Amino acid sequence: MKRLHAAAALLCLAGVVPARAGSDAEAASEYNVNNRYTVESIVFAGNKAPRVSDSLKERIHLLVGRKLNSAAMQGLCRAVGEELRSKNVRFHLVRGSRPELVGVVLDVEPNPSHFDVNLPRVVYNSALGWTAEGAATATFGTSVLTLTAIRDAEDMAATVGGFRAAYQKNGLMAGAMQLSVQFEDFQNSYQSPALAAAGPSEAGLIRSSWDVLPAVHLLICDDVTLTAGFEIEQLHPLDSAARAETVNSLVNTLRFQRQWAGADDSVQELEAGYALQAAARTMGSDFGFAKQQLDARYGWRRGRHRVEASMLAGTIAGVAPLPERFVLGDSTTLRGWNRFDIDPLGGDRAAEASLTYGYRAARVFYDTGSVWLRGESPELRQSVGAGIERERMLLAVAFPLCQGRVEPVLIAGMNF
Repeated sequence: MKRLHAAAALLCLAGVVPARAGSDAEAASEYNVNNRYTVESIVFAGNKAPRVSDSLKERIHLLVGRKLNSAAMQGLCRAVGEELRSKNVRFHLVRGSRPELVGVVLDVEPNPSHFDVNLPRVVYNSALGWTAEGAATATFGTSVLTLTAIRDAEDMAATVGGFRAAYQKNGLMAGAMQLSVQFEDFQNSYQSPALAAAGPSEAGLIRSSWDVLPAVHLLICDDVTLTAGFEIEQLHPLDSAARAETVNSLVNTLRFQRQWAGADDSVQELEAGYALQAAARTMGSDFGFAKQQLDARYGWRRGRHRVEASMLAGTIAGVAPLPERFVLGDSTTLRGWNRFDIDPLGGDRAAEASLTYGYRAARVFYDTGSVWLRGESPELRQSVGAGIERERMLLAVAFPLCQGRVEPVLIAGMNF
């Protein structure tokens, strides 16, 4: 009998036996064979986890580190289905890092057709103004079409406004591959510090741009995804008499994400990514450069306490256009600093780190970092702040640590 139980356990660990929200008693009994296993992690299938409420995140965290229980997992599937409006949510098991551990993967099947409108990002920064995105998404079986209106005052040297249209095909190669194509069209505007830094010739400033990016997304394993694409971008200089410039580049991203339970009933998360964008004149590009970026985030949570550490480092070899330069000093990096006071036109070198401690809804944080140009000496900057975060909503005040007058920056919004 023990051998039969062991064989059934191996089938479940290999993901052969799926579970379904509301499945019958026979399926539940198959999973009850494994109730001696401990849940090491709970993740969503696919390349990107859907946005869920804090209450659902809390429910997931409470199940990590506990013994596998089919009824609890089926209840979680029902809760996920209700929140994500999916009629079919299943879970399957994968091998853990040790024989007594298993990972749980949630498979959310999209509705045959669905239309949704939301605000994935709304941020107010008292030094930079408003950044907002409004998205309309239509789902048809395994196809997803998204149209997003954007005003971004934080991520680039310019303030950009425009739209993004994206199409994504899911469910290829048993869910291990996705295909996508994205089109963007932006108009740029500049504040006086950027115009002053560019000089009378306004060299490098972009009036408008559009780009198209077809890409393939591969699930290498449960923790690793690879994205590879080719971006075609056309830049129109601020000087209307100057000719448009083209950027043709290969875009590759490798990401790792894992969640596991600690021996002290804590929940830990690690996410890291490496991105490489390479453009060359042999590809018909007016620019030749190689942009590399490494980012990582570690989170620890136990009871009402939470600690999060993150870092970012990047470098650009060659000459890249203004939209590809690094900027720091917004609502997520070097909070409290104004990016125009650091480097109005961005830099080709960047390094930044952040540490946050939270208790219940309260948060305190410390940021440090620098952005500079090749050949210059980096100037290290620091900032501190405190705020309240609840259900993806944040209200915080950040202070730059510098000599002279200190002007606090108010940060408010969601989807940080």
